[in-house]
Amino acid sequence: MQTFKRILLFLLIVFLATPVWAQTDAKPYTVIGNKPVNARSCPQVKCPVVQSIQPGETVMVVDTVTGDVTLGSDQWHKVEIDGKTMYVHSALVKETVAENKGESTKPSTVDTSNWLEYKGKGFSFLFPKNWTDTFKLYENKKYLESIAELHGMTAAELQAQVDAMKANGIVVMLYDAATVTNVELEKIDISDWAKAPSLKVLRPAYKASMIERGADVLSDELITLPAGDCLHIHAKQTAENGDWKVGTQLVHYFMLNGNYLYVLSFYTSQKSFAQKDAIFEAVAQNLTFSRGNTNT
Repeated sequence: MQTFKRILLFLLIVFLATPVWAQTDAKPYTVIGNKPVNARSCPQVKCPVVQSIQPGETVMVVDTVTGDVTLGSDQWHKVEIDGKTMYVHSALVKETVAENKGESTKPSTVDTSNWLEYKGKGFSFLFPKNWTDTFKLYENKKYLESIAELHGMTAAELQAQVDAMKANGIVVMLYDAATVTNVELEKIDISDWAKAPSLKVLRPAYKASMIERGADVLSDELITLPAGDCLHIHAKQTAENGDWKVGTQLVHYFMLNGNYLYVLSFYTSQKSFAQKDAIFEAVAQNLTFSRGNTNT
């Protein structure tokens, strides 16, 4: 949980450091080909390489300038990565096509007629009846004591950890024992942020944060769910991390509603992901808010 809070703090820092013009005028481009692309300090082949960008990665292009003629063109794209300005030849990237913007995703084919409803302050969603409400279990003193003993701590220490999770914005924590899947819904108050966020800005920042902590982003897309616009990211843990084992599948749905950023997260194994991906999507499809989406 604490690692995810650090990721969100990273997103906030990246967002606040992004110039206003970059948020409004920058366009996403995707690196094409099958080799890393060199981003240089100026639009000339003799300029030092600032960073290598992997095929399939997204960069935000803020301007197009004239530079050295190479690959049949003198057009270079000015890009911003982590606050640094660099240049990539236009033949090495292509503009990213908007994904599902203004269109709803296809309805889920999962039967949710016997699912349970979770009602929270300002939101509600459906989930399979065999999933356990972990926070509700912790309200049972004997259960709390048994879990604390299992982890070599006192009941008071475990209760303090649970209270800290709630204080940090985790409003729902579910567990599917059959597939060893953890589910969290985090509700983050963004009313005091210096700038209103957008999913377009959060998208590259979140991808960068995942790579920083040793995960590989398998897919990221802007979609529209019944409740509103959503940033959907699927990643795989590829390096040692204190919270998740290598190979863990991470599925996140980011949604903005009023003064809150909601993050619906699923943590599971590759095998369980293959079995439960449609279930995860159905949960996201059934997430609703008490008032319409804003700031998206």
